[in-house]
Amino acid sequence: MRHAENCINQNFEGGHMPQSAFEAMTDAGLNVGCTGLMWFTDSQKRKQRTTIWKKAQAHEWQAMCNRLTDFVNSGGKRSQGLVNRRTDFKAWCLRDVEAGK
Repeated sequence: MRHAENCINQNFEGGHMPQSAFEAMTDAGLNVGCTGLMWFTDSQKRKQRTTIWKKAQAHEWQAMCNRLTDFVNSGGKRSQGLVNRRTDFKAWCLRDVEAGK
């Protein structure tokens, strides 16, 4: 848990996030891994920054929360369990963002 919290604080501007966004991103960090949240490999095999990382850097919390549902594949295939989990955590992420906390 501490590793995921550190990841979000150090790489995703966690200290500036609303609390529910921090909690949802920490869950994603635990589940996907810090590197997986920050980077992806494009079709030409180049490493690129993820949109969720870019939105966090810009403090665009609502847009960042909306990208949680990008991470729904396991072993290269869409997983309904991950779809459900990410949808739930997206709603949690947005809770304090939409409340202006």
